[in-house]
Amino acid sequence: MPINWLSESIKWYYLVNKISNYTFFQSIKATFAGIYFGNFLPYRLGDIGGRLIYLNKKDTMQGLMLYTAGGIAQIYITLLGGIFPLLIVLPSLNIAIPKYFIPILTIILLILFPYIVKQLPKLFMALQKWKWFKNFRRPEVYELNKNTLFQILLLSFLRYCIYLSQFVMLCVLFGVDYSLEVLYLKSALMFLIFTFVPSFFATEWLTRVGLALLVFGNTYGFAVTVAASTLWLINILLPSLFGYLIILTYRLKPMKLYK
Repeated sequence: MPINWLSESIKWYYLVNKISNYTFFQSIKATFAGIYFGNFLPYRLGDIGGRLIYLNKKDTMQGLMLYTAGGIAQIYITLLGGIFPLLIVLPSLNIAIPKYFIPILTIILLILFPYIVKQLPKLFMALQKWKWFKNFRRPEVYELNKNTLFQILLLSFLRYCIYLSQFVMLCVLFGVDYSLEVLYLKSALMFLIFTFVPSFFATEWLTRVGLALLVFGNTYGFAVTVAASTLWLINILLPSLFGYLIILTYRLKPMKLYK
């Protein structure tokens, strides 16, 4: 758990340090606060609120843009990581797809990521014209260059590997007797499906367990259930408690966002 969220804190620090005098300790606090707020909206969208409360008002829009870029990068890595196991699973489901479908899909994803992220500054410049965003306006918007895009993807890939390895290690610990290759493939497929399933804090544990059983089957049903539950415990429940304590100690001044 510490390695997982430390990698996310590093990623967030790398992003916001480009626009603000942000300390790494603030990045850690914002990451855990985001985990707590993420429990209140589907797809953990509440995470945005926790990330932004440590930014100055003038940096809010740019911080939101950089958070969006980091989120898109994480989703793309998850999609790319799940494509290969999906290719293996589809024949067993009797779904006929052309053999060139997956390679083409992979190429499209690789092309779309830099294009979409490069359009984000234009989008957020346009948003600043709306009256609702008048308190967050700033003349310039940080431009995402190729080097930044590559580093965002690299950090997202690092966190994906850590998260994937967490679940594989838990499966091994609780006695899921598959080879490491199979465990990684099934875990990648599980995370791919989870990306598209909305869930709140109250249902997220059941969602994760249900998807784990769907992908891994009932052969090691109890072990997989315990592994998925433990993953939720160490990556969502415990960090949420840390985030709640951080929020309690955070003095809303009347809040930097609206001051």
